[in-house]
Amino acid sequence: MRVARITMWGCEAFQRAYPTAYVGYQILDDGRIEHLLLSENSGLKRVKLKMDCDKCVLGRLVKSSKLVSMPTVLDDGKKIRFVTTYNREVKRILSEHRSQLVSVEVLDLRSVVLTRRQRELLRIVANGAGTSPSRVAVRLGVSRQAAQKLLTNLVKKIATIMA
Repeated sequence: MRVARITMWGCEAFQRAYPTAYVGYQILDDGRIEHLLLSENSGLKRVKLKMDCDKCVLGRLVKSSKLVSMPTVLDDGKKIRFVTTYNREVKRILSEHRSQLVSVEVLDLRSVVLTRRQRELLRIVANGAGTSPSRVAVRLGVSRQAAQKLLTNLVKKIATIMA
């Protein structure tokens, strides 16, 4: 299975919100999508955009359950990046919305999906153990070199999703 990392222009309403972070989304009963954003314009408060997103790549992919990662807002607040499955349906959606796309990078699924061990490592780091290979090695019961390799591969995958 392949995935694609997509960078796209946000719609006018999205850009007017001056988002600094994408928090999440929800599909409403009426079919619209509510995007939850953090915005500098509102003092880093949550901004809810309720949009009819049928004319948007992100909206179409959200509604068809194709996203692999949560969207992120890029530095300028005008672009959005996310990872999605990459199949015929997604290719068709992308071709219908070429003007919204900045880039489409096709990736192997293994480059973005965390292994069981990497998820375990992420939990250890998130719970405050730090990223010292020696500490991680003790917590996982592996050598320092194995811990270093796990940390390196974890950071590469996270960077692939977020970059």
